[in-house]
Amino acid sequence: MTSISLNALVKLTENAAPREANLRSLEWAVITQIDGKKTVADIAETLSLNSAELDEIFSRLIEENLVEIVGILENRSYITENFFKDVEYSLLLNVGPVAKVLLDDLLTEMNADRRKFPQNLLPLLIEQLSFEISDPAKRFLFMKEMLKRLEVEA
Repeated sequence: MTSISLNALVKLTENAAPREANLRSLEWAVITQIDGKKTVADIAETLSLNSAELDEIFSRLIEENLVEIVGILENRSYITENFFKDVEYSLLLNVGPVAKVLLDDLLTEMNADRRKFPQNLLPLLIEQLSFEISDPAKRFLFMKEMLKRLEVEA
């Protein structure tokens, strides 16, 4: 299974016949979001999909020749590397020394890096990281703190 870029623009292929394919409900949900203007990240955010689900769904849709990548959107706003230092520090306070590894692993899953991370993907990144915090109260405080940082970053 190949990983799809979160900045990929996708559209239905010319000869797409979704009705003839045996699609699962999440795949149908993705199909309904594809308009040639939304990126994979936009669709993921709308449908609350994680990286593994995205890869599986888009791999299948591309394999079935229902969807094609029409480009990679590069002119996005990017966040600063200092933001990642803040995220890592806050995560460190909540999960301990594995914080850096968790953040780096998630960035790898998202096919992204700290130097050029699209601003529109921050909510997805923060949400995924928050799942690593087992205490619900600490998770809530982490998300609240990150929301404040997102407002500063925007």
